[in-house]
Amino acid sequence: MAKIYLAGPDVFLPDGRAVLERKCDLCAAAGHIGVSPLAGDAPADAMAIFAKCEAAMDRSDVILANMTPFRGPGMDAGTAYEVGYMRARGKPAFAYCNIPGDYAGRVAKGDDGGVDEQGLLIEDFGLPENLMLAGAANAFDNPIFQPVEAAADPWRDLTAFERALAALAAWLDRRQ
Repeated sequence: MAKIYLAGPDVFLPDGRAVLERKCDLCAAAGHIGVSPLAGDAPADAMAIFAKCEAAMDRSDVILANMTPFRGPGMDAGTAYEVGYMRARGKPAFAYCNIPGDYAGRVAKGDDGGVDEQGLLIEDFGLPENLMLAGAANAFDNPIFQPVEAAADPWRDLTAFERALAALAAWLDRRQ
């Protein structure tokens, strides 16, 4: 049984603990252990939360990251850090995004799809997220799983999560 760190902005949802518990249940049904950043007591101090999350990642074997755009066109910055942290330790990254489409389409301003609102060039590789983050997931030959159509509630829809989890479980099974 692998320990799967569940990264993403789910921690900011009013019912984030319940959403992550449901994801942990799905991990258990797939034969693995979901590791929620909200498990246990919540420290009040920022650095204690940081240390708790890093310790949870150190105990985990793989990360399953929610790359759904958060407070802008790209993914949550904390989740991006967690993906990088795990990859730097040689641990695999799997990912999903509950919004269809690519990063460039979310960032582009007006008719000139090649630049953003500040006039800066936009990378356009048809990926759902910045190429470095998409590459972290693609390193294990897996896409960032996305829905075909936008979900009514992208913060609680589990369709893309379940597809990513199934690919992760199959990948783990092949390694054993």
